[in-house]
Amino acid sequence: MNLYPKGYLQLMIAHSAQLAIETFRIHDLAHIKLFAGLMWRIAPGFHKEPQINAVLRRTDVPARDRFDRILQPDFADAWARATDLRGFRHWLPFAEAGFTDQDLDED
Repeated sequence: MNLYPKGYLQLMIAHSAQLAIETFRIHDLAHIKLFAGLMWRIAPGFHKEPQINAVLRRTDVPARDRFDRILQPDFADAWARATDLRGFRHWLPFAEAGFTDQDLDED
């Protein structure tokens, strides 16, 4: 059994950068890497947590300030909720990527 279907890992990597750049208008490499790192280390759907999402969507605010804000202690509960947004289906819509549950059973 594969951990991820063939090709899906590449999509996950590309999607993390694409989300940072296109959705949240993060354009400096350090913060793109931070965003992607949070997806890989905390939860791929961390950015969907409402409190975190509200800050990240403030594209009128520099990325550095947005990350400084969401990494403050008063966001601890938001991060606890964000950890529930784990699993490969939180990376990107599984079906839209052309995969099915059957792909998980293939070698």
